[in-house]
Amino acid sequence: MCAANGAGQPLFNPDEWSQIVRALGLSPRKAQIVALILEDLKDDAIASALNLTKPTIRSHIGQMFRRFRVPSRLGLAVTVFLTFRQVVEQDGHHQK
Repeated sequence: MCAANGAGQPLFNPDEWSQIVRALGLSPRKAQIVALILEDLKDDAIASALNLTKPTIRSHIGQMFRRFRVPSRLGLAVTVFLTFRQVVEQDGHHQK
C-alpha cells in the first residue's frame, strides 16, 4: 500500500514507499495506517479499511506520535516527507 493523494495518484512509487517505511522502522500495520493518514482518512475510515477497531487505530497513531515526537497527523506527515527527502538525498537522485 502506497500513500495516494486526493486524486488517487500515488504520492510515492512502491520502491520509495518501501524505503520510507524501512527508514522509519514502521511495522506493516503502521505503514498501512500512515498511508491512509496521508490520504486524509479519519479514524473511522481507517478502522473500516483495515478491519480494525477505532481504539486500535488510535492506539497505533498515539504510539507513532510518541515515537516520532509529533503532536498531530500533520507532524506525522511532515516526518514522512522529511524522511523521503533524506532517502532521496542518500540515493543522490529521485526517479518516478
